[in-house]
Amino acid sequence: MSAAVPLLQRIENFRAAQRRIIAELPDEFEAEAQFITDVLDPPTDALRKLCGPAADHREVLEALRLADEIARDNDYTKSLASPLVEAAIGYLDKTSELLSTDLSPELGLAASAIAVFRNRLHELQCERFDVEKRLKGCDAGLWHSKPEGRLRDVLCEQEEAFAAVRFALEDFIRVRTCGTIGDLIHKLAQDETRLMREPLHQDDTADDARQNAELLKSILPWMQKVAVLGSQFKEAEVCRPPV
Repeated sequence: MSAAVPLLQRIENFRAAQRRIIAELPDEFEAEAQFITDVLDPPTDALRKLCGPAADHREVLEALRLADEIARDNDYTKSLASPLVEAAIGYLDKTSELLSTDLSPELGLAASAIAVFRNRLHELQCERFDVEKRLKGCDAGLWHSKPEGRLRDVLCEQEEAFAAVRFALEDFIRVRTCGTIGDLIHKLAQDETRLMREPLHQDDTADDARQNAELLKSILPWMQKVAVLGSQFKEAEVCRPPV
């Protein structure tokens, strides 16, 4: 198996092999041993040949979970490894979602939709520019009487409609409660894009203040959870008995 295969995929391949063995194990002893070898050896070898660190919290968590499951099959629960692995899994369980660089499902869906609308808006603008080139030299008051002029009107209407949906989705992302660090990064990047796209004028200060307040309100719960989590671990460190 190629070294480029992510750790999560290797782990899933191993689990899939385990499920297949449970579901399809032959009755005959010799056939059973050969079946297990054929099904389990490839994903096992892929895990043995793994080199390099895990890519993120989720890979670390899943690797530890799999190692814990395999070790329990060999009755390691009375060894020193058991509480150490459980402690590591407990920490990652608490932090993996908050510190994930992935977008939460709802924000991820909205961000994907925005990308689609943004691309379509760009296409419509290019089409409109092309039509306007063909209308160059014609009195603007007569555009509506020409096929190109009517096409331009349709393109303008579509641009407005797509832009309205895009802005509504951006509003949704801005006010939606932040769940991961990926959400936080995306929200801040989107706000930076908004400010670059819409330079602030004196008449816009109230609307800008409202949007800033919405953004901060959506981020605050995530920041509070991270702060509480940090406090919990500090308390645990203080309460830990000396060695």
